[in-house]
Amino acid sequence: MPAPLSLDLRRRIVEAAKTRSQAAVAEQFSVARATVQRLVALARHDQVAPKPHGGGPPRLLGAEHHALVATWLGENPSLTQAEIAGRLAGHGALVSRQTAGRTLARMGYTRKKKPSRPPSRPETTSPPSAPPSRPSRPHSMPSA
Repeated sequence: MPAPLSLDLRRRIVEAAKTRSQAAVAEQFSVARATVQRLVALARHDQVAPKPHGGGPPRLLGAEHHALVATWLGENPSLTQAEIAGRLAGHGALVSRQTAGRTLARMGYTRKKKPSRPPSRPETTSPPSAPPSRPSRPHSMPSA
């Protein structure tokens, strides 16, 4: 779906349509003739501005839940998203791990970077690099 036309462009199209044909205005501004017709009709009712975003479903977690999460993270900063979702379920908010993650991002928390458990092998897995070896005997020149 293309982006909505800017308010400035909408007004210029309506002004141009007052003195020229809608087909000529559509060609000049590289829009469809139906767009010009629609904008002229909207201008009759002073509604040239685009409609606001329609929204979506309301968020499941409000300010009180954000306060709870902030308290929990203050006490234990290594809580996982799944653990936070589980704790929220105990407070009447059944949310998924993903919703808990989006809420953390909205609150300004970043993803935990350190691993949750120690590495399986603390020792190095590759041998140290050895200096290049030298031949044991000098190269000899073949006799002629």
